[in-house]
Amino acid sequence: GKSISSLGLPKHALVVAIVRDNDVVTPRGDTIIEDNDHLFVLANLHDQEAVETCLSGMTDETDGQSPDTPSVS
Repeated sequence: GKSISSLGLPKHALVVAIVRDNDVVTPRGDTIIEDNDHLFVLANLHDQEAVETCLSGMTDETDGQSPDTPSVS
């Protein structure tokens, strides 16, 4: 997975919570996003497409296959 700080999210987009295995994780820049995480992102409406693009571009660096893309709310 990638850390939140390495995602390249728009300047004013903020990951405010991650739900992982029914637990809420308070995200920090060094938090690693894992397969099947559910991300709650606060962003301007005009940044929505850029946020989705950043997250949909995540791939498994070991085999080049796309993991289950984290969901965004």
